[in-house]
Amino acid sequence: MHEIWVPNVFKEENTEFVSWLYGQFLASHLANGTLQPNRPKAVPGGLVSVWEAIHMPQEKKVSGEKAVALGVHGPT
Repeated sequence: MHEIWVPNVFKEENTEFVSWLYGQFLASHLANGTLQPNRPKAVPGGLVSVWEAIHMPQEKKVSGEKAVALGVHGPT
């Protein structure tokens, strides 16, 4: 498995960049469809399924999807 290192951009000296990233770049690209979030993949079972949902990408059980652990009664 390859490790991916992501620098911490949420530092005080990066305030202007983070403001632009979230306030302009991501907002506009999500709104016009050039950036699309991963579609959710429901993992039923409540808190018990959290561990499974976290490890699904590592075990190659999802690709291009976001594993989401659902509560006992499903989404609200």
